Amino acid sequence: MRRFKYANFFEELEEDCPPAHARERARHAFHFVFDPSSDDRNFKVYATRRPAQFEADPCCSQCGLSMFTTEQLARAKFAKVAEKSKNIRKLLGDHLALLVLTEDHGIQTNATAEGHFDLHEYHDVNLASVATVIGPL
Repeated sequence: MRRFKYANFFEELEEDCPPAHARERARHAFHFVFDPSSDDRNFKVYATRRPAQFEADPCCSQCGLSMFTTEQLARAKFAKVAEKSKNIRKLLGDHLALLVLTEDHGIQTNATAEGHFDLHEYHDVNLASVATVIGPL
């Protein structure tokens, strides 16, 4: 069984993480990033970006990377969040990246109607190597 990059957070959860329905799959995905894709701030889960909030109200989704199934849905979500959070660009990034995910990158939850899913990375994955910045947000 492969190890997960952020498995150390799972023990703080009351729920199963990753969820039982999550599975490996190949797909294109979209993720908020800083340019270039190799920036050290990229590909960090919420639990590492906001540890105090995670400790106060931990959930499995905070241990996975937020991804979107289409560019349009990712941009729509970013615009919606940006209306309420003026610092979103400083926290999550100011560009959008396309990632070509394979089964070797981790397991994914099912996408919501808004196109969002969580990627629970395997510990030896370098997502910057499969990410291409496609433009500003």
